[in-house]
Amino acid sequence: MTLDFEEVRRLLEKLREARMEEIPDEIDLDGVEQYGEWDGVGRDFKTFRDYQRWAFEICRNRVIAAVDGGQINPDRTLYPPIGLVQSAAFVNFHDGRYEKLHEIELVIPESEHSRFEELTSLRRFSLECRMIKRVMESFGDEKLYILYDGSLIASFLGELSSEVREEYLKNLNEVLRLSEELRIPLIGYVDLSYARDLLSEVENLRGGKFRGFDAEVLKGRLENWGDCTPVFVAKRDITKKYDVKICYSYFLKSKKALPSRIEFPFWMRDMKREIVNVVLSQCILGGGGYPYVLESADKLAHIGRRDRERFKTMVMKYLSGFPSFKSESKSLRRR
Repeated sequence: MTLDFEEVRRLLEKLREARMEEIPDEIDLDGVEQYGEWDGVGRDFKTFRDYQRWAFEICRNRVIAAVDGGQINPDRTLYPPIGLVQSAAFVNFHDGRYEKLHEIELVIPESEHSRFEELTSLRRFSLECRMIKRVMESFGDEKLYILYDGSLIASFLGELSSEVREEYLKNLNEVLRLSEELRIPLIGYVDLSYARDLLSEVENLRGGKFRGFDAEVLKGRLENWGDCTPVFVAKRDITKKYDVKICYSYFLKSKKALPSRIEFPFWMRDMKREIVNVVLSQCILGGGGYPYVLESADKLAHIGRRDRERFKTMVMKYLSGFPSFKSESKSLRRR
């Protein structure tokens, strides 16, 4: 029996209408900690070529970098179980020059009962933070901006063991402090955000409960390409453990999509329009709406299926561990 897609379509339309009714058109931001104004690019563009010229103008004399990472979790069918993490950076000088940086480490769990995935993710994040610091220290004399693919607010830390949580915070705080010390902008980019920081703050001020996410509610206030909100301050429980405050803002990069979100240290609160323009310029240069430097860093850091298989073969060949015959037999049968 196949799905009744007409029924699916009807249900989806009903869901869409219900959400539109539940999500408030506007919220009262009086009393919310905020900096700056609602503003826009201040330019009219008629053709894509106009957008490109503007983007090149923004990038001129700026060095824009991005950092990303990849990982292979330790394989429980091998002994010892060995994983791998890597970080990569793409640095674009916007004068025809660019640099690619790369670091790689093996991950060997210390205990048979270690939470392998948790450990590997921590090692990857540590390596990404080390790469961010390396880029800051190597190119800090330039007019440098660093983009990170993801949130700077690590809400997931509450689910981790205290030891791992503290290590995450240590790495993150080191990067945030260095950004402020060297005055190098660090920008966390979230293309599609489900965050509710702004709604939660309004709920705490006014009482009551709102449906939806910040981006859904704010879209009505951001009418034109490049429009952005004021700067708000994140007040989640985890941010109380940060050495610095984390700010956030939303901006519109497409009228057909929800606003995207950027996050940055508090010292950058007066740079909002500047960093939104930097991110927008990269979205234009990327062609598909995703920041070019982040796409480039992702390609450098991504570990594909073939590389994963080759890594496993190398581990089996060069180390003393051997696969579990039971696990390998299952793997072969399922190919």
